[in-house]
Amino acid sequence: MNKTLSNLFIFTAGAAIGSAVTWKLVKDKYARLAQEEIEAVREVYMKHDDDSVEPAVEEEPAVVIPESVPEFTEQERVDYANIANTYNNNNEKGVPKPVKKPYVISPDMFEEGEYQAVSLTYYADGVVEDDFYDVWDDDEIEEKIGRDFMNHYGEYEEDTVFVRNDEEETDYEIMRDTRRYSDVPKQNPYPGCD
Repeated sequence: MNKTLSNLFIFTAGAAIGSAVTWKLVKDKYARLAQEEIEAVREVYMKHDDDSVEPAVEEEPAVVIPESVPEFTEQERVDYANIANTYNNNNEKGVPKPVKKPYVISPDMFEEGEYQAVSLTYYADGVVEDDFYDVWDDDEIEEKIGRDFMNHYGEYEEDTVFVRNDEEETDYEIMRDTRRYSDVPKQNPYPGCD
């Protein structure tokens, strides 16, 4: 039994020593691999820092001056300045001016803040009518809600578009009616006042 016990002890000691040697070799190998990876990454970053190049300065394109520049009268210069100011979206200090035209907003923005809310009806034949059954003319439509609203049905809601006019501080709810205005029975906006 001593021989069996002795063999068992030798086997266990050999297994322990073999495991320890294997562990040490594997540990050293992976430590070396990890160090090589770290060095490679450092080299890349060091090379990147050394190769840092000043950002390229874009040169302004050369201005080509035509050989003959037409002379403009003072009136033409004033007209040109007026036209340019119409399309200029900056004030004297270069700060963008707030949007002056009516624009489409989301339903969540409707009646947000201090703006007045107005409901309108847009008929299939292009007629816009307010809550008081007054029909708006083309200038009124352009000034108050713009013409672009027609292209936004179905964007948020199928039959309603919301438009904000910052100059008037008004939010418009424009509901689409698939009927023609001429087919809609007319109502008296002031009942009892025939």
